[in-house]
This record gives sequence, C-alpha cells and structure tokens, in this order.
Amino acid sequence: MKISSQTNVNVPSPVSKEVSKEKINLDVLSVFMNKDAVSISKTPDTDIPEKQWNFKLGEPTIQNVLKGSSMVTKAADPVTIGIIHTNDEHDPKFTKFSGEAAVIKRREKVYGDPNSFIVNTGDVTYESWNDKPGPQFWGPIPEIFKSSGTEIFVPGNHEFQHGGKYLEENLLPKLDAQVLLGNITYKSSGKPLEHTKPFVIEDVNGVKVGFIGLCTPKMATKAHPKVGYDVKVDSIQSAAAKLVPEAKKAGAEVIVIVAHEGINRCVDAASSVPGIDVIVAGHDHQELHDPKEVRNPDGRTTIVVEAASHGKYVGDVSLEVDPVSKKIIGVSYKLFPVSKGDKDPEVQSVIDKYTGGR
Repeated sequence: MKISSQTNVNVPSPVSKEVSKEKINLDVLSVFMNKDAVSISKTPDTDIPEKQWNFKLGEPTIQNVLKGSSMVTKAADPVTIGIIHTNDEHDPKFTKFSGEAAVIKRREKVYGDPNSFIVNTGDVTYESWNDKPGPQFWGPIPEIFKSSGTEIFVPGNHEFQHGGKYLEENLLPKLDAQVLLGNITYKSSGKPLEHTKPFVIEDVNGVKVGFIGLCTPKMATKAHPKVGYDVKVDSIQSAAAKLVPEAKKAGAEVIVIVAHEGINRCVDAASSVPGIDVIVAGHDHQELHDPKEVRNPDGRTTIVVEAASHGKYVGDVSLEVDPVSKKIIGVSYKLFPVSKGDKDPEVQSVIDKYTGGR
C-alpha cells in the first residue's frame, strides 16, 4: 500500500483506503496456536509461521442492523490491518533482501495491499568492513525498498554512521518510503532532518492508524566515535510521551511505534506512556518468538515485537480493530523464517544489476 505524503503532521489529511473486512474468532488470550490456524483473509495463506500467537483484547461492538424486514443484532465486523516488518539486515552484500521480499509480498497478498503496511526499522547495510562513506555504503537500497514495497522506514543508529547530514543528502531523498524519525534533531539548529517526519496517519476503512518513528539514542561508541556526531537524540520514552498525544490530537485512533530500539527500552516506553497499542522494535537483534505483553498506564495491553536480524525472519502483526469503538479487539503475531532458496525475482533483479550477478 502506498502511504500518503503529508507535509504537515499537525494537520494531517489521512487518505481513505477501501479495505476488505474479515472477522476472526480470537477466543483466547496469549494462546500459542498450531500451524493449521485459521487464515484471516480470503486469499489462501500458504506460508507456515515458525511461531504464532493470538491475543484477545476485547469484544466487537454489538449493532442493530436491518436484515430483510426486521432488525437483527450482530457484532460489527472488525477491520483487519497487517504490519509486515523486518529489521537489522546488516547486509552490505545484499544477499538477504530478496528472500525477505519473497515472504513480504506473500504476506501482503494475504491481507490485500490496502490492508497492509510494510515497515523496516533500520541498520540495513552496515557491517564493520563496510563503514566507509561512498555509494557502496547503501548501494541499491532505494531500489530494493521500492521493489519490495517498503512503505515506512525508520533509520537505525548505523544509518548515522557518517552523521545526519550524510544520511540526509545521500539516502533519504532517494527513498519512496516514508521516513519517520521523531526524536532526532541537528545539534546546530535544533531542526529535524529533511525528508523525515515524526509520524504519519493512515485511514484504513475509517480507522486512523498513527505510525511514529523513533531511533535509539545509543549512537557513538569507542570503536565508532563519529556515529551520529552532528545530531541530538532523545530517548524513545520521552519522545513517545510527546508524540503519542500529538498523533492522537491529529486524529490517530490506533498508535503503532516503529522503533530502532531494543526490547527493554521499548517495554519501558510501553509501560510508562499511555496510548501505545503496538511497538515494532529492532536494534538488539532479538529473535522474539513470544511477543511482550505490557500493561499500559491507560489499562490497555501494548504488544512489543521484533524479528531477529540479518534477514532471518519476517514478522507479521495482524490487528483486528472494532470499526465502531476504534479499539483493538484482537492481535495475531506470526514469525516467518526466510528460506535461502526463496527469492523474489523483482528484488533479485535489482541486486544482480548492482552486483553484476556475483
């Protein structure tokens, strides 16, 4: 799904999307489901997740509807929203992206393009031997993202390997994806990087979903003292405390934080900042088979997920949202392994063109 371009996040104009609405029976809380679990889409789901959990967070609103010549009572059909996520490829040879894309595109077909968002939480190419500035640092990432359908990108700390200005000038203008970065500003001016915004709001069949992008403040190290040398980074906890209310004021009814930050810091944010529904994490490379369920200050359950690193898995979060109350009533989480022999031909063609087929 192509994300709307918004120039003013304070007065967003969410784009309405016609989506399919499928009802799913989530009758358990944090129950591990077997590999034959029912699909939530009309499109056959042939991928087998390595793990799957379902969460029931509420009941659908009961409505009186006209059927024939009489009024009948029925539950409102929930709106299904899919978040397909990857992180921390650290792949300067570009051997992981084609396999990821094969899984990503199949997951998108299960939901239908308008129902799904494809997100990446950063650190896409850095390895210690590929830390010099130049065109090889990101290589064909803009074309890979475009071919794989990546719609939301949150730069990681290693995207700042040569500073914010280098990132701003050499990668961000080339991306079709929305670049979300709500907690980083230049030290010199206090302004955010160009081509970024703190959040975006998308309207999925009447449900307004706010995506907030945040990055870890852990930038420079002794080995790499210049990482992020020209930027100031607020903690994701303090940034979330500021941006969640702003996104809600702008119309967001569901809040998803896409964060290049480790699980522990994400759990801290979820447990202290009201209003967060989902956090998609990265940075610490955790193979999180069991999503974290965090009690939010407002009483809701916040789900925190992460899909390991180095192209090993693609994560898939399915949200079931009550179209009346606009509350999440169910969450399904699946973790799909990426097979070495499973390649997306479109992305592989981009890579082969760049590498000469090597």
